[in-house]
Amino acid sequence: MVKHSGTASLSTSASTSVILYDAEATLDVNRDIALGFVVLLSGGVFNQSSTLENKGRRWSKGRKNSSPVELVPNTDQPIEVDENNLMLAFMALIDGNVVDACFGVPQQRRDTSKPAFRRVQEAKALLSTAADTSDSIHSLAVETYHRAFLIVIDYNDQMDKANCCTRCSKQKKIHRNAKNALKDAFDQLQEAIANSTE
Repeated sequence: MVKHSGTASLSTSASTSVILYDAEATLDVNRDIALGFVVLLSGGVFNQSSTLENKGRRWSKGRKNSSPVELVPNTDQPIEVDENNLMLAFMALIDGNVVDACFGVPQQRRDTSKPAFRRVQEAKALLSTAADTSDSIHSLAVETYHRAFLIVIDYNDQMDKANCCTRCSKQKKIHRNAKNALKDAFDQLQEAIANSTE
């Protein structure tokens, strides 16, 4: 994943106008739904070892109520999806309800007058247009949303594990870390789309 330095470039500032998710709405996605999206985006190749708990977090061992040191996906190991499944997963992004969930738009009651619905349509149009200009957008988009839903699963797991005595302070930190992890997960895709539509 590309990390941005403190100085903003033209492409970095352009990528801020590319909105592909709403952090609060994404974190509100139910864990089971997020797991379903992870399976869909991985082409059905998913096992418990690909969750963040086993892949990218470091837990203190042997202590009760141990907490994660950081909340980041293991970006060194991208998902491997064959070409057919990749195209199916990408179609789920632009024609399905995966992106809708990242903006909090429920599938059953799609109110087209709501700003969230319009943002979903804009995000899907950006993904589709960028994919027409660059073949790498397909895999980058699928990998980004896959990573986002792994973050959602991990976020839900951590919130469930927060004990009642320290719940408030831990929840704020877990929430902040999850939002930062989502931002990091989407940075590269947002920049690639901004560059492809210039």
